[in-house]
Amino acid sequence: MTATPIAFGTYNSLTKAEVQTPASVTVRCNDLLLNADFTVSLSAGQSGSAAARYLVNGSYRLSYQVYTNAARTTVAGDGSAGTVSPTGSVAALVGIGTTSSTIQLYPVIISGQSPVPGTYTDSLTILVSY
Repeated sequence: MTATPIAFGTYNSLTKAEVQTPASVTVRCNDLLLNADFTVSLSAGQSGSAAARYLVNGSYRLSYQVYTNAARTTVAGDGSAGTVSPTGSVAALVGIGTTSSTIQLYPVIISGQSPVPGTYTDSLTILVSY
């Protein structure tokens, strides 16, 4: 499994517009498995709730979310608090090699916030189950 880091860049507190960035999780299957359905679960991060994630800078917070769809209606998580764990499938033929499947994620910093300047971070753990 590999994941692209979520890197939002700069949030402009004057315009307070949301900031979007692409992200993905790729699951690879080697030729020892014929078919593998999998589930990708994302942790809540520092907030403790995947439904209300935030980046932190000391005691300051900046709300963000990770969605499973481009319309940003379904929150990626572990199935708790109304979140969804994305699913996929990879298949490999014995002796042929490795195949992969990529799950697209849609992270966004929520608009309308007035954070103090600084660097805001969070860490998410990704669990792939098959």
